[in-house]
Amino acid sequence: MSYIIINDLRALPVAAAISIRSKLQRKNTTIMISREIMRNHDYGQLDSERLANIKAHLLKIFFGAIIVESDSEIEDASDTTGLMSSLYSITNDSLASKEKYPDLWRELLALNRGACSIVKELIKCKAQEVYVFNGRLAYCYAITKYAANSNLKCFFYEYGRQVKINRWKPKYTLTSFPIHRLERWGQELLNFYKFHKFLPAQIEILGDDFKRSKLTNKFTEFYEDGVSSKYDVVVFLSSTHEFLSLSEEICGNALTNGELEFLKKVIAANGENLKYAVRCHPNQTNDPSWQDSLKLLKNYCSFHRIDFFPPTSKISSYQLIENSKKVAVDISSIGIDAIIMKKSLEIFGNPDYRKIFDAAKEQFPNDSFALSKYVCEAMALQVYLFQYKLSSIGLLWYLLDRVLFSRILRMK
Repeated sequence: MSYIIINDLRALPVAAAISIRSKLQRKNTTIMISREIMRNHDYGQLDSERLANIKAHLLKIFFGAIIVESDSEIEDASDTTGLMSSLYSITNDSLASKEKYPDLWRELLALNRGACSIVKELIKCKAQEVYVFNGRLAYCYAITKYAANSNLKCFFYEYGRQVKINRWKPKYTLTSFPIHRLERWGQELLNFYKFHKFLPAQIEILGDDFKRSKLTNKFTEFYEDGVSSKYDVVVFLSSTHEFLSLSEEICGNALTNGELEFLKKVIAANGENLKYAVRCHPNQTNDPSWQDSLKLLKNYCSFHRIDFFPPTSKISSYQLIENSKKVAVDISSIGIDAIIMKKSLEIFGNPDYRKIFDAAKEQFPNDSFALSKYVCEAMALQVYLFQYKLSSIGLLWYLLDRVLFSRILRMK
């Protein structure tokens, strides 16, 4: 028996769940909804309780969805990984805690109880496979963890990985691994690239389009200041709050424990007697605690005469790359930009492009142009890999939500 868990009532997750149901044998497929997602909010889910109730009951009437009541006997979570992941995602605060956001924490605890209640139902029903949206947040982590620790097959549906999402022709992603398992994504992309059926001209155009979009991303408009200094190594940081509390067991992301530890690891690998620069991610400005969380790193850089560029810096990342002998990243995608710019790159984490980059280096050890082309073409295929169109009934739900629910039921 298959169970599709609708743990996010936004338009595309529900439409994707309906589409998955239509692909499976309906007699052996059941949709489950936790009562708690109709009462509480997780990352991205902002429907009013009234609207959430309307959606859930429509799903019950037309698609036979089961609404699972929360079990009051379930104790507060001992494993708070999913709750913390939601807390970081909602607040963007790298120093978030349950004490700092008590009201939000209570909502997340309720969502976790809802997820645990669904786990109890799955055990009772002797489920063989389960489908969940996202998989790492408070409203679903308990389900993902249960699946990982049992013989239950778990599939993950998510927003499509299009470069430019068409809101009227959306796609969803369906994988047998969590979408945040970046290393697995890279391996699947590499396999797909090796055996794709695109014509040479088609794949070249896709690669060129990917390269163009990468070099004209939203951050380039902030690059106002030039840089004249030359560096041996430029270290690019990821946004702390975006990658905290990702379970290594579920997502496989063995991230360095903090920016300062990452910098020390880079220095240990390359030597102390080099000229370093550290560039913080511009997204870090969304973190209300960034000045506190980066204080130790800033002080360390000041003491060791390492040029430190904070998130608010308008310095051109591309000029930093151009003026460096080597670029070092953890999982930041700017590593791809360094590849495109034909710079030496050292990757310390497991971003999705690492497997592709390693394969390209083996094939083109002395040809930076061919290496860059290989990486861009392979990464461009992410808009095709594991992407599915909505079924007719799924698309109908999606359009009703976007047009009717959004414009009428959300009116105050």
